[in-house]
This record gives sequence, structure tokens and C-alpha cells, in this order.
Amino acid sequence: MRVDLMEFLYRVMEELSNAGTPIVFKGAMVLNLVIRENNPSKVERMTRDIDGDWVGELPTMEEMERALRNAVQKIDSSLDVQINRTYGERKSAGFKIVNEMGEKITGASLSKMLSDKIYAISSENVCRRMKDVLDIYVMSFITKINAHIR
Repeated sequence: MRVDLMEFLYRVMEELSNAGTPIVFKGAMVLNLVIRENNPSKVERMTRDIDGDWVGELPTMEEMERALRNAVQKIDSSLDVQINRTYGERKSAGFKIVNEMGEKITGASLSKMLSDKIYAISSENVCRRMKDVLDIYVMSFITKINAHIR
């Protein structure tokens, strides 16, 4: 099966939403939608994943895996989901989508995305987070940023 990865990821997000999964999506997938809606241009930020925050009580890894597996298999029953990173302090959960042969399939609100990205570049690792600097730059063209220093 050859499918456009970005389109596939949007379909997974749609299935998760339709199932009522308590996730707030963020990251490049949402940023690209906002760019298209507010300032259509040739700017697009490629990604290979879906970023989101779970809303409410924190689920187990198995609950997250089950929700994602159900969404993925509604799109393509030959695909499966595997945990590849367990969440913890300052570490998000990670999953990979694999085909029948076990091969990996490759390819939030703006204020939440912006705060996450500012946090990410506010460390000594800023040189490894240039994608976040680019995202902040792009966001500055599509939304008004009201910065209050407390």
C-alpha cells in the first residue's frame, strides 16, 4: 500500500476524534492545517508523526495503544501499532505504525504549540531544535502573539 503519509496521519487524527478519544492535537500536523486555513502559501512543515496531549486523567500506555490501534485499523486493517517509547517525566509516549511484515510506516491550540516550542528552545539544546524555531517563526505570520511577562 502506497499512501501519502500526511494524508494518512490526518485520517488517523480524524478517526481518533470520531471515537471520542480525549486528545488535543498539536505539532506540525495542526500547524499545517492552520497555515492552509489562515495564510495559504507554499510553506509546509513536514512531519512523520502526530503530536497530542491527553485530556483528563492520564491513561495507561495500553489504553493509548488501543485507541491508536483502533483508529489505524479502521483506515487499514493490515497495519498495527507498537509502543516504542513509554511516557515519563519530560518524555512523551511514542508509537510506531507497522505493516504486516513489521516494517515501520514512514513518512493543539496554537498557544499550547507555541508554549511547547518556546520551552523546547529555551534549553541548552536549542541547536538541535531548529524545527521549533522555524515553527515559531511561521506561527508569527498566521496568528497574533500576545506575550505577557510576569
